Amino acid sequence: MKRFSVYLYIIFSLVIISTASCAVVPSSLRVVLNRRAVKFQGAPEKVAQIENTTIPGPGGEIPLRIYTPEGTGPFPMLMYFHGGGFVLGNLDTCKNVCHFLSKTVGCIVIAVDYRLAPEHKFPAAVEDAYTATAWAAEHAEEINGDASRLAIAGESAGGN
Repeated sequence: MKRFSVYLYIIFSLVIISTASCAVVPSSLRVVLNRRAVKFQGAPEKVAQIENTTIPGPGGEIPLRIYTPEGTGPFPMLMYFHGGGFVLGNLDTCKNVCHFLSKTVGCIVIAVDYRLAPEHKFPAAVEDAYTATAWAAEHAEEINGDASRLAIAGESAGGN
C-alpha cells in the first residue's frame, strides 16, 4: 500500500507540473531538486583553498567558485560548468566533482553558476560561460593560474 501511495504522489505531482506555467515550475522545483542533489553527495576531497566570488557579466553578476589545489603554482586552470539541462544545478550540485578534479588533476577549477532557463533565454548561459572563461584567462595571474593551460569541462548541459 505504501508503494502505491508513492506512485500516486508522483503521478499527481506530474499532473500538477504539466499543468503549471513553465516559468513557475523550474524556479519552484529548482530549490528542492538542487537540495536533493547536494544531500546525496559524500564528503568532498580536500583542496587548499575555496573562494566564492562574482564577476561582472552581460546579465548581472556571475557567481564563481574557485578551487585551488595544494602545492605551488602557477596551476593549470579548468573552467567547470554544472549540468541540469540549463534549468537546474548550481555551484553546490557540482562541488564534489570540482573538489575531486582540483585535487586529482592538480589544477585550479573555476565553477561557473551561469544564468538558468526559462527565466533567462538562450544564449544567456553561453554568454555567461564565455564571459567567465575570458575573465579567467585575463585574471589567471591573480589566482595563481596559468592562462596558457586553460581547459573547459562540464557535465550534461554544462558540457555543451
